[in-house]
Amino acid sequence: MNVIKRNGQKEPFDKMKIMNAVEKAFIEVDGKTDIYAKDKALNIAKYIQGISNSTELSVEEIQDIVERGLMSLKRKDVAKAYILYRNERTKERSHNLSIIFYSTNCPQCMVLEKKLKLAGISFKKNEDISKLIEKGYVSAPMLEVNNKFMTFAEARKWIEEVSDGHKN
Repeated sequence: MNVIKRNGQKEPFDKMKIMNAVEKAFIEVDGKTDIYAKDKALNIAKYIQGISNSTELSVEEIQDIVERGLMSLKRKDVAKAYILYRNERTKERSHNLSIIFYSTNCPQCMVLEKKLKLAGISFKKNEDISKLIEKGYVSAPMLEVNNKFMTFAEARKWIEEVSDGHKN
């Protein structure tokens, strides 16, 4: 069973990665792990492994499942630590990206530009949409993140994920 990474590549599922992530959340709160933490980490990892045996999951989907698993525990403080860490990592990844915002200053362009600025995402604005037309896209706004083009709807979703993390 494979996991679909953020870059689209696939790699074998590794239960230990899940267990380590959950245990790190416990360490963040308690300064250590104990039997309870290890047991919960194993339970969440086994649950994901069971799901992933029948379907491929993306890293984001797996993280959502971990988040829900932690939220189901009495230890909401641990779930919060995991969510905060996940959101911080998402923001860090966004700052290491090459982002070009293609705009014609249409109403949707203005909405997207405002969202980018509010999220604190650095970008280059390009009002020359000839590159979009060359790639077969016929409308702006478009967001190009590390050479991957996103439509208005995809870009709005991506900005929300980067700025706020996933909300379940």
